[in-house]
Amino acid sequence: MMANLPEDPDVWPAGVYKLERTDAADAGANGEGPLNLATVSLTGRTAYLKQESDRAWAMVEAVIAGEIGGFDKAVPAQLYAAIQNAIAEAIAAIPAVESVPVGTILICPADAPLPGTLALNGGLPLRATYPDLWAYAQASNNLVAEINWAAGRWGAFSDGDGATTFRLPDYRGEGLRFWDAARGIDIGRLLSDWQAGQMENHNHSFNYDIRTTGADGGWTAEFEAVAPRYGSSAVDSTSILATGLSENLMRNVAAHACVKY
Repeated sequence: MMANLPEDPDVWPAGVYKLERTDAADAGANGEGPLNLATVSLTGRTAYLKQESDRAWAMVEAVIAGEIGGFDKAVPAQLYAAIQNAIAEAIAAIPAVESVPVGTILICPADAPLPGTLALNGGLPLRATYPDLWAYAQASNNLVAEINWAAGRWGAFSDGDGATTFRLPDYRGEGLRFWDAARGIDIGRLLSDWQAGQMENHNHSFNYDIRTTGADGGWTAEFEAVAPRYGSSAVDSTSILATGLSENLMRNVAAHACVKY
């Protein structure tokens, strides 16, 4: 009489039995004999997978039917939207992690400051509106009186009106030079001190010939860009035609400086 092998959907068989040449040719009374062990393992795994698949599909059908989550019946687009919303809500529930410290200077390639920052344009924000940045300014050792800021300490914060505002550094049109901090290269500079453009001390020199000409023994000077043939004399009051622009420049790109608040 034909009978089916037992199937257990609640157990995942650890492996599939391998028949050995020495196994007895015995199917067993209930299918437990060596000839059936491999098949029983496979039927158990198949039953387990079908059971889990049926459970998952039943849940999907319940969602589509409106039994779970309040969906309209047979609207797959709503199911997709619900999954997207669930993901978005899970992300939104993650506590915000502040990765950029207050006071960090950021460079922005746009005319508006980055979100969470203020432009370093010498503005006067309210202390109450930006308490963290005001606290940073007070602790920075780079906070000056407004009168000193106006006199050239544009790279510092100022105390603003002394009551409700404070002033931001003004980096517009300026280049940055890192603070010397007693290294001895840029001697005497204060933190955030402004420095005008200048040229390193140097001189220009040229050689010229002096010859006697004429019956009266007068002197004339013939200037040449070569070593003199008859003599030379230092001249430190001679100037040459000026050329160039209003400041010394290196190649650069204009960018927007912002500070994290």
